[in-house]
Amino acid sequence: MTEKTYEAMERYGRDVRAAFHTPGHKMGLGAHERLRRLLTEEGLRQEVNVTDALDDLNSPTGAIKDAEEFAAKLYGADRSLFMVNGTTGAIQTMVLGALKDGDLLIAPRNAHRSVFGAAALAGIDIAYMSPEINEDFQIIEEVRTETVRKAIEEHPTAKAVLIISPTYYGRFSDIEGIAKVVHEHNMLLLVDEAHGPHLPFVPGLPKSAISRGADLVASSTHKILGALTQGSILFVNEDRVDFKKMAQTAAMLTTTSPNQLIVASLEIAMEQMVKYGKEYFTKLLPLIADLQKGLKKAGFEILEGEDLDPFKLTVRISDFGVSGKKADKILIDKYGVAAELSNLHNLLFLITYADNEETLGILKNSLIDFIKDKEKHGVNMDFPKLPKIPPSKILPRKAFFADFKEVPFKESAGQVSAEEITSYPPGIPLIHPGEVITKEIIKYAKEVHSLGIKLVGFGDHTLETVRVIR
Repeated sequence: MTEKTYEAMERYGRDVRAAFHTPGHKMGLGAHERLRRLLTEEGLRQEVNVTDALDDLNSPTGAIKDAEEFAAKLYGADRSLFMVNGTTGAIQTMVLGALKDGDLLIAPRNAHRSVFGAAALAGIDIAYMSPEINEDFQIIEEVRTETVRKAIEEHPTAKAVLIISPTYYGRFSDIEGIAKVVHEHNMLLLVDEAHGPHLPFVPGLPKSAISRGADLVASSTHKILGALTQGSILFVNEDRVDFKKMAQTAAMLTTTSPNQLIVASLEIAMEQMVKYGKEYFTKLLPLIADLQKGLKKAGFEILEGEDLDPFKLTVRISDFGVSGKKADKILIDKYGVAAELSNLHNLLFLITYADNEETLGILKNSLIDFIKDKEKHGVNMDFPKLPKIPPSKILPRKAFFADFKEVPFKESAGQVSAEEITSYPPGIPLIHPGEVITKEIIKYAKEVHSLGIKLVGFGDHTLETVRVIR
């Protein structure tokens, strides 16, 4: 039996006395004191580049190949590819590997910025679908089957459909229903499942989309499971997808110096879930139910529903006269509680296998104490609402590479954006290159920026100017 990835790394770290290869710290020999505090001595000895003694992520034949096959079996896929450049890399790989120059991709308007990046790289056009809008929480939610059906009827020449399930806020789409519609029209179904790596291990939740009809699924193993940040997996079903082309695309987009610690962490995360996953999550579910019950009793509005992942807790905080962004800062500074995401209206808390009665108790007590003291936080109930999706005027790739000029942002209404404006997290663009800037978007961007919401993608981070198509 081939040794595990981490076993090969342990052996290499133990056997090599003098390394004459990258990285420059030479297996920790020259590591700075601060770096030593970040990594253990053992970790530094194993933080080596690709050598003949270790498997190659971009052309695996040994331990990594076995680990990828192990992961594919766990999730119900034919094949899998380990990724060290996050789910951004996995999404770009599946888009570039499945489509070609001139093809059309149907995707939700709240798709991650990596989808547009892949389209710009490959010369792919995107037809956007409008997902459901939750007016109460002012968030974009899931794409429904009928929305996909309508989009396909409007764009019958599309080659693939991409959806997000679960969404950042934990809402699930009907994967089986959507897959049936997509495949009836000889298209591929691509799923951004960044926030669903735990699904195969939680009793009662939908399983991974790759086992329910999807052709390609990108999963962030580092988000709710125990892999290191940037550790993700791309799952592939071979009925409609050329796996060799997908692997070739992954190698083209991935560094030739992959971090072996991230690679090994993916395998370790899978083994941890096989051994303990069901136990971890089974214990957590009643604790989460008690947490939600306690918060609702205290007066909080919580995002709910049968089609919602319980490990995503969205709390509407604007009811108490304070923005989510300001509440986030207070919770960190006063209580030492850090949220996954804060926007104008809400706080999103990510609950993982690592949580327990103590951590959830800290969260509940801090939130309840926070609202008792809300008078000190200042009142601002006039929060802006999400603007309408702007019209598209130019293909994304053409707009990305077009000549541009800078104009005052406040005077840019009616012009075509040459840059992406994104609120991050979650990395969902407010406007894409090629879309028409509207007065509503200008007003919204200015207002959220003044309230502390981070907008990235501007050439001018002050929001005084914006790049538009010349």
